[in-house]
Amino acid sequence: MNIHLIRTENVNFSLLQEVVELLSQFRGSMTYNLSMHDLFFKDNHYAYESLESLSELHAKRIMSCFLNDDQTNRSKHSLSSPSFPVKRKKKEGMNDLFTHHNLYRKYYDVGDNELVILLTDIANPLNWFSYGDCNNNAYIYTDEWEYYIASERKYPIAYQVVSNVLQLLMFENYNDMMSKVHHKSVGCINDFCEDKRQIEMKMKMTDICLKCQNIMRVKNINPSIINQSIETMFGIRSKMLSIEMFKSSRRDSRLVFCEKGNPVLIDLDNNKVKLTPLERTLYHFFIRHQEGIKQIHLADYKDELKSLYLEFSGQANLANITNSINMLIDVQENSFQEKLSKIRRKFQDVLGDDGGYKKYVIIKYEDERYAIKIDRSLIREYNFCA
Repeated sequence: MNIHLIRTENVNFSLLQEVVELLSQFRGSMTYNLSMHDLFFKDNHYAYESLESLSELHAKRIMSCFLNDDQTNRSKHSLSSPSFPVKRKKKEGMNDLFTHHNLYRKYYDVGDNELVILLTDIANPLNWFSYGDCNNNAYIYTDEWEYYIASERKYPIAYQVVSNVLQLLMFENYNDMMSKVHHKSVGCINDFCEDKRQIEMKMKMTDICLKCQNIMRVKNINPSIINQSIETMFGIRSKMLSIEMFKSSRRDSRLVFCEKGNPVLIDLDNNKVKLTPLERTLYHFFIRHQEGIKQIHLADYKDELKSLYLEFSGQANLANITNSINMLIDVQENSFQEKLSKIRRKFQDVLGDDGGYKKYVIIKYEDERYAIKIDRSLIREYNFCA
């Protein structure tokens, strides 16, 4: 079964790539397709809405239950606290976003039996995480996951992709789905989660209850699809839990570098921090120079930086390489600080915002030196020689 993943304009292509890469780790009869070029759909037909309270934010449907103990629960799980009012883009109708699916199907001649799933930063009027129609189309809302799941958003989004695939195969239409989903959460993939915070329990349980298993049998869903879906959801759950357990243990993870030079956190289920070639250049430079280097002295290491960038960029154009390094070492330019900020953000995405990431990133000391604090004994199979 072919499953096509597409996006609206303001969803980063890198997020789409990460979701597809994560899903593609689990083999079976489902194949996830990503356009080789950076395809996106512009959508200017939406309105802005302003959410003024937690009850508005967490309501799975417009009519929602009462909420309590939010702040205690939130700090316990290291989730982000929303700052109200929360502004978001929203469509007026639940089916409005399917125009993008139809355009994609027509342009690429996608078969009726193939699935098209859209990642979008535009919310829907019922405030759902995702929604599917009866024509093998679905969309997933990509924003605000930091309020519900203490992990990178690629994990809950990938989980939503799999659960939507199963739901498109299980239910004929909206009314059929609403009559069979669990309005009281039982830890099944078909929990409705009227209070959106229940999504965390749903993902950690990763169960398909007997009632839903029977629906799958009646619908004669390919066992290979079911097995791959279960394996994928358990795999995603395992990765999320390993990160959560690592954070609670407060220990430092061992570090290794993949073939492309990206850092891999061994004790976080081999979670990879994806850096650009220039970010990798800077990161490896400071891994080598444990003593630290002041920014004003970077020019003294120009040749070493060029050599690293040549290795990681794969570029043959020496003029481009030289220009990039010149901007990096020029104290009048912002390139150096921009790279530090992006590296820090990427480690924060993996390790959370509670300070544990600081040992792994390039930080500035009081004497103006920049260095990476991590104990070098935690770094495996690395040549520290320049």
